[in-house]
Amino acid sequence: MRGRAQGRPPPARSGGPDPLVGGFGSPGLHNRQVGRQDNQSPALDQPVSPETAIRLVSVKQIAAGALRGFANLQLLDSGLFLHDCAIWSSNGRAWVTLPSKAILGRDGQQVVSSGVRQYTPCAEWPSREVADRWSAAVVTLVKQRYPELFDADRR
Repeated sequence: MRGRAQGRPPPARSGGPDPLVGGFGSPGLHNRQVGRQDNQSPALDQPVSPETAIRLVSVKQIAAGALRGFANLQLLDSGLFLHDCAIWSSNGRAWVTLPSKAILGRDGQQVVSSGVRQYTPCAEWPSREVADRWSAAVVTLVKQRYPELFDADRR
């Protein structure tokens, strides 16, 4: 670690936006998001689910089969940010999944099985019940802010 002693926190920043509010310290992220484009706290106008303490930070809308987009979320109890949670809708049912990554073969190419690209989760909930409750809470937040995401004619 250059420029500072090991084990010591980085020096306090003077002025400028907080990298953990709005832009998350990633300059390219603003170009991908729908929603706030400034560095004010998302708490000022973003829906929060009180029973689960989840903040919907932003949504990138996509229409590709059942995929409706990707959400960036914050778990308020821990402060943890979850980037690129997939939003799905099919046959009148909507759900959200934790981020995942492509499974790569030895050749470095994404694995495809029976014509379907393969992914593996980056994190998982301790049970299906917890996953379903979390998914339902996030779907509620997304529907409040982006109801058009679930319109039947988006196929």
